[in-house]
Amino acid sequence: MARDRSGQTTDAVLPKLDRTSVTAALSGVVTPENQLCCDGGKAIVSFARKQQIPCCILPKPGGPRPEAPNLHINNVNGYHGRLKEWLRPFHGVATKYLDRYLGWRRTIEALDNDPVPQDWLRSALGMPVCQQLTQA
Repeated sequence: MARDRSGQTTDAVLPKLDRTSVTAALSGVVTPENQLCCDGGKAIVSFARKQQIPCCILPKPGGPRPEAPNLHINNVNGYHGRLKEWLRPFHGVATKYLDRYLGWRRTIEALDNDPVPQDWLRSALGMPVCQQLTQA
């Protein structure tokens, strides 16, 4: 998952946790013009190095470094927390359907938890209410 400070979100269910899978999911979304903040996972750090993306590895549990308090992953951690809480009533999700649940949650977030039926219809038709950012 990648999320910027404005709330733009992209996510993917990776076939493997490796640089190739991360590159397929984030290529064109996270670019050298971005500052990537992460927890230091090998696959994401390898992706950043290969793509020449500035990468700030944060100390656990993802809080900012004292010398760079504006670099943190609080936005993505907050999203993860809301996603997990939202998934709780489902008592687990089959991996083969995880992408659909992620899309559903992206829609809820994009509609600011106050959707009207027209917005749901636009989203279902692929209109840019909550489109996941992907490379063209």
